[in-house]
Amino acid sequence: YVKLESAAVARDACRLMSQGGGCMHGLFGSIVGALSQQVGEPYASFPLHMMKYGEGGVGLWGSLCGALNGGAAAIGLFVPDKPQREQLIAQLFAWYESTDLPTYQPDQAGEATAIPKSVGGSVLCHVSVGKWCHAAGKKVGDPEMKERCRRLTADVAAKTVELLNATLQEQAAPSVPAPEAKSCLSCHG
Repeated sequence: YVKLESAAVARDACRLMSQGGGCMHGLFGSIVGALSQQVGEPYASFPLHMMKYGEGGVGLWGSLCGALNGGAAAIGLFVPDKPQREQLIAQLFAWYESTDLPTYQPDQAGEATAIPKSVGGSVLCHVSVGKWCHAAGKKVGDPEMKERCRRLTADVAAKTVELLNATLQEQAAPSVPAPEAKSCLSCHG
């Protein structure tokens, strides 16, 4: 891993998601694509299509958010130290479930319309999307929901790159799951 520009990766994640590969593919592909441009192999020939399964919470099941799944996969690829890897994934997940998202604004003027934000409160796709739909007054599958997910993928890509960049400077701070996630872990941990 080499230091990447989070804004450029976010733009590419948004673009890739628009091409139909889904949130996990868009996020992971944007990071590997940036590394391909800077480093070349093995990233230039990485089989990115394998990340298309994560769309819609893994095969449209609404489980783990595909953007988070892609972020965790990227962290897993570049951080071999288990405690550090787990800490970075925990930071990413805690940020996601407690942040008012999406914040990303596309560069294209025609696409820069405001999108409502919401706090997902969970790393699960169906919970996060459901809370956003309720807050926005939209239905699952509406074009605005798809735009929300596209922008959210860009946000998660930028955050993943920020966390990975921090590992190069050893600045990763501790994080813990939200109380709701901790209660899940009491049964499922």
